[in-house]
Parts: sequence; C-alpha cells; structure tokens
Amino acid sequence: MRSPSKLATFHATRSTVPRCAVGVESWFQNDRGIRALSVLCLFALAACVATPSAPAKVADYRGRIGVLCPEQVSPRVPAQAERDKISGKVVADARVVEGAVVDVRIRSGPRVYRNAVVEAMKQYRCDRDVPRAVTNQQFVFDMSRQPIAPLKAAK
Repeated sequence: MRSPSKLATFHATRSTVPRCAVGVESWFQNDRGIRALSVLCLFALAACVATPSAPAKVADYRGRIGVLCPEQVSPRVPAQAERDKISGKVVADARVVEGAVVDVRIRSGPRVYRNAVVEAMKQYRCDRDVPRAVTNQQFVFDMSRQPIAPLKAAK
C-alpha cells in the first residue's frame, strides 16, 4: 500500500497534467512539445466527440402528391383489364429522393393494374428542393364507362 504522501504527490501530478498527456511529462520541457501535445489532444478529442451525421429528415407528403410531384404521368390501361372490363382502385406508396420516385409499393388494388401504376409513378418529376419524402396516391380505374365521343364543331 502506498503512503499518504506518495498518493498526494501522484494526484497533484495528474491534476496538473492534461488527461491525454499522462505519462509524457518529458514533452513539457519546452513550448514546442506543449504545442505538439495540445494539437494531438485536440485531434483525439475531435475523434472522440465526432458522431456520424444524422440521416436527412424524410418529409411526409401523404395525400399531397400534387404538391410534391407536379409533373405526373397517367398509367396505361393494360389490354387484359380493358378486354375483361376490370375496374378497381389501386393505392400506392412512393418514396422520393432528390426529385425522383425511387420506390413504389402497392398497398391494394387489382393485380392487373399494379405494374402500370409502378411504371407511371417512376416517371413522375418531383420537387428537387425536398431531399427525401414519402407520399401516396390512389388510382381509380373504371371500365364501366363508355368512352366520350369527340365533340363535333358547330356550323
């Protein structure tokens, strides 16, 4: 066991030397050593304190896709759906990164329309000022309606 006088000396020495410099008291002999040691301590401190940057916040534009993506493409009606008169509503979620739709997930709707919806949404042009966003959209396919005849010009 150490004597009280040696413990007091040890604590006094440690308290006067920065924590990162314990054991290198010889560097304190001149100013150059002090500067070099302080630079090393600063780098060590910066490495300890540095944390990875937080991921970019994802903006929620659900229900407001027209605001986020003003340039939209209509999905093409598949031939099978037209032939079999398949109607339905497709609900899709989209993930937008830097103005482009990068991922589309279909939540519900007839399978025959799913690929057409995904292809159309991937062609959307969205606001580039929003780095990351999520949004959703509903597509209603009603095959029971008759096509509208073109208007005839009045004479």
